[in-house]
Amino acid sequence: MTPIPDPEPLPRVIRRGGAYKPEIRIEVIDGAHALVKDFAVCGRWFRWVIGRWLVGRECRVLRAVEGIPGVPRLVSRLSPYAIAVEHVGRSIAVMEPEELPPNLWPDLERIVDDLHRRGIAHADLKTLENILIDESGAVHIV
Repeated sequence: MTPIPDPEPLPRVIRRGGAYKPEIRIEVIDGAHALVKDFAVCGRWFRWVIGRWLVGRECRVLRAVEGIPGVPRLVSRLSPYAIAVEHVGRSIAVMEPEELPPNLWPDLERIVDDLHRRGIAHADLKTLENILIDESGAVHIV
């Protein structure tokens, strides 16, 4: 992971969790920024059953796609309910159209093709928060 300069104190919550939604936050892990998805804040039954299952499934998928350019790497399974992945950039949902790199669509297509070659389908690319751009203009999906 590449350290990213950030003037805001960490951990920084990106999205508050709730009964059925995990908390999403940025933390420093092993000296670099990581995005943490944490189901510990969810309701007890949802956390114990669904949260644990979703974290396990995401870990398995990230291991299967390791090394594909444009897919953040798994940093750690922090607990049965939390996973940390490499923090790579900003979501295109918060970017202005002129900030989007010209390689967005070809790179996105390449990443999706690479995932498909490994037998993985991303079921939520319509959610713009799942498409990220790093400081160099490279495209990533989460």
